[in-house]
Amino acid sequence: MIFLSESSVAAAAQAPPAVPGANPLTELPLVGPLVAGADESVMDLGMPLPLAQAVELILLVLGLFFLGRLLVGRVVPWLARLLVGPVVVLIGGLRVLFLLPDLAVARTARRTAARPPVLVYAYGHAVLDGADHLQSAVRTGFPAVAGVTRWSGKVAGLALLAYALYWNGTYCAGLGGQRGCEAPAAQWVSSVKTTLDEPDGQDGPDGPKGAERTEKAGKPSAPKKD
Repeated sequence: MIFLSESSVAAAAQAPPAVPGANPLTELPLVGPLVAGADESVMDLGMPLPLAQAVELILLVLGLFFLGRLLVGRVVPWLARLLVGPVVVLIGGLRVLFLLPDLAVARTARRTAARPPVLVYAYGHAVLDGADHLQSAVRTGFPAVAGVTRWSGKVAGLALLAYALYWNGTYCAGLGGQRGCEAPAAQWVSSVKTTLDEPDGQDGPDGPKGAERTEKAGKPSAPKKD
């Protein structure tokens, strides 16, 4: 049986859980596995982790920016023009569906030789006019989306920035709000500061100074003289 001291149990209870993944970019959807593979490659080359993360971040931002620019400048206008016909047909089908109550009331009134209420006529005209306006807006508005190609770079950049801010702000929430979790931006800042403060690994835990600090920390302090 293994007995634990009260101090060790208290230290284990107070220690924050480790944040999963050394590189927060590996938690990104779709591109996370690619970043994890790149981590292994750059670490095999002996590149420091903060530098590797900076290079991966720059490459990832550039790749996503050009991909977003391609989507906004090429795919979105093409898709908008392609959807004009189907959306117009869909609106026409919804118009028929919404006119079914009007038709039912009109037929019932004819069978009873009664005049349909004025509200029924108003409802029918509203459905017809609304459908016509929607179809006209689709025919003119969807092709106009092609004009967004002039601002494809700005749109892609703003979308990428908005997603980065959202991901950084909700990173810890996605991990279940673990105690001791840091946002990716804070992790990178801490990693860079650590690298700058520990040149060539001299102050790191495996370096000479780090070993010296560890050795001193393990020695009991001398009792004070009265």
